[in-house]
Amino acid sequence: MDHIKEIKQDENRILVRELELRNITLYGKFCDFYSKMKSEVYPFIRDKNQWYNDHGEIHVEAIIKTISDMIRGYCIEVSSSKDTEIRDIDTEYLLSTYDLFSLLISIVIHDAYMIQGRKKHGANVVNIFSKLNNCIEDEELSSSIIKIARAHSDKMHFHKCKNLVKINDFIIQEKSLASLLRFADEISEDKNRGIIGNDLFEKEIVGTDHEIYWRHTHAIQSSIYNSGRRSIDIYYRINKEFAFVDFKLDTDETITLFEFIVNRINKVNDERILCAPFFSQYCIIDSLYITLEFYEQNDDGFRETLFSEEIEVCSYPNSGTSIEEFLNAFPKFKIKYIKDRI
Repeated sequence: MDHIKEIKQDENRILVRELELRNITLYGKFCDFYSKMKSEVYPFIRDKNQWYNDHGEIHVEAIIKTISDMIRGYCIEVSSSKDTEIRDIDTEYLLSTYDLFSLLISIVIHDAYMIQGRKKHGANVVNIFSKLNNCIEDEELSSSIIKIARAHSDKMHFHKCKNLVKINDFIIQEKSLASLLRFADEISEDKNRGIIGNDLFEKEIVGTDHEIYWRHTHAIQSSIYNSGRRSIDIYYRINKEFAFVDFKLDTDETITLFEFIVNRINKVNDERILCAPFFSQYCIIDSLYITLEFYEQNDDGFRETLFSEEIEVCSYPNSGTSIEEFLNAFPKFKIKYIKDRI
């Protein structure tokens, strides 16, 4: 309970605020656990993976904000809300207090095994959780939280999650929570996740197999849920100088920045198709809207926009679409289309 004041309450963190309003004991347990992660795990993830995107507090807060935006009406106690739209929602799908608690702990712990490296970090989250868990005594609840956290990076664990799990006198919506975390983890990425300064970035990471990931992250200006048009809106600002340059991957293959971006967009859409059916009671996401803006930077640092276009990416019947199928369905992502315009 000593760390409750450290957690900022605002409109971006409805999940946390609502847990506090409903159950101060569970809220205090969450705060203590999160504080422990921030002091004993996240700094060491950064030390171990200094060239990776952030997998600590910055990323966790982004996921909390994303999910808060996606399900804001369904995590708030409807009877106490002054918002007419929220009071009119179907209360059958209201997230319970233990849903909120389980989801928040899963978010905080999901990347914890990155402290040992990226390989199988999702599947091995149980190893870190068992060492740090000082807030959950119920083994069934702990097991459910681990399943939700594991599902973020492993489809096998995702499919193992059950729709509803009865634990003592409450029920956890395990599959819905896992789908929310998995999808939010995929889209909660923008330039703010890049924690290394530009000078260090340029001097130390250029030429390594991490550079492509940093170029991609720094190109994303925003990635948000748009409730008005039921979409995920992602805005890329891409420096023409690097757009079609080959970068190394850790597989010893090469790929251009723009090709990498298109592959990532296809993956986001793939995850939308996989996850959205399991959280459709909270929000419907029909499509992605991708803004591609290309610019040229002169010697004075001025950025001149060369081309900008918003492209809608809508559904496929199944997940697992190849990049060839994606480009045939959405030809505006083809290199020739872009090069002809810049």
